[in-house]
Amino acid sequence: MDITGAEPVQAYLTATAEWLRADGCEVRTEDWGGVAVFPALVGTQIEPAASAWAQEGQRVKFAAVARPVTVDAGSGTASAYRGNPVLGFVYAAHLRSKLNAYFPAVRH
Repeated sequence: MDITGAEPVQAYLTATAEWLRADGCEVRTEDWGGVAVFPALVGTQIEPAASAWAQEGQRVKFAAVARPVTVDAGSGTASAYRGNPVLGFVYAAHLRSKLNAYFPAVRH
């Protein structure tokens, strides 16, 4: 997996669209009226480069937003972008709220 590029996120968005089409939905990703996903990589040995890549920022394609997450199952640490982007600023607080609910930065 190329942990420095956006290919995994793009592949996830494409796979999601294909899954919806296979389920009988008419889907064109450019028509998505706002989809936010948190694709997560969970493992016992997360490479630091993967965590750094996840923290770089959100990925946007049309109206689809992805905030990749890496989760170290041993420590419970979740790495993700938790900032305020310029594009999608209106939804940033909502996405951060959901991200913190599903993937707290540090397990207590």
